[in-house]
Amino acid sequence: MQLHYDAELIEGIVFLEVRRSPALLALRYDRARTKLYDLPGDEREAAFFQLHLHWFRELGLEDKLRAVLQRFPIITANTATLLVRRTVTKKDEGAELFVRPDAKNVAIAFRCERLFEPGFESFLAHELCHVSDMLDPSFAYEPEIRLTDAPPAEVDLLRERYRVLWDITIDGRLNQNRAARFAEFQKVMPTVPEQKFAEVWRQRPPHPELLALAKSVLVRVEKTPGAPCPLCKFPTFVWATEPPVVEIGKDFPHWLPAHGCCARCAELYSTGRLEQPAPLYI
Repeated sequence: MQLHYDAELIEGIVFLEVRRSPALLALRYDRARTKLYDLPGDEREAAFFQLHLHWFRELGLEDKLRAVLQRFPIITANTATLLVRRTVTKKDEGAELFVRPDAKNVAIAFRCERLFEPGFESFLAHELCHVSDMLDPSFAYEPEIRLTDAPPAEVDLLRERYRVLWDITIDGRLNQNRAARFAEFQKVMPTVPEQKFAEVWRQRPPHPELLALAKSVLVRVEKTPGAPCPLCKFPTFVWATEPPVVEIGKDFPHWLPAHGCCARCAELYSTGRLEQPAPLYI
């Protein structure tokens, strides 16, 4: 497996490391960078990348990544490349597996600051464990979560419960963040006994078992005042008596008349679908 680095990521990481290092090291780095500005434009970008890659390795920063990666041999043995790229927000951090007919590739994204924050190794191990599960045939992972007889709002609940359960199995294996995972478990599955959390934490149930557990506690949307509309998901106090079934079904194929919808959504769909192409004026 080959590692490929985003130029912006390693430049940002090296810059942060140098700025907190002794002044002599920072001076050496600045001199090396300054020399590259004299190169022609088509050579300068490649030269800057090689400079930062050299410093990234010389300062031992790459070792932090490789130390965690070597804990997951199934990734190194079954993927062609690992792209490590930069993101600017926490919500965009994470790992993804990309499967093509000829190869499997992994992309990891994190902020430059993340490498220097406490818990970087735990964060990276958690993300790589997701990928490791996807590659492990015994986990039987399937990318699509199907719940054909449920309204859209319920499918969102299912996905959230599944995410929490999967995170529990991962951090249970890594022996980290137990308190935080238990709090999430209580929030999304309040009727499930604590014993089930302990079982999921100790074991690694495969994907079908996690999905079955997430489905077992689904709460059907009830058409009561203040309940969320299955379509727009906003609380509603006025439910439609005769929703336009055909038009709604074009945008929400899993929606059934029994799920209902708010009067506002029914009104919008009665006059046209929620999203229409912009008109062309000639």
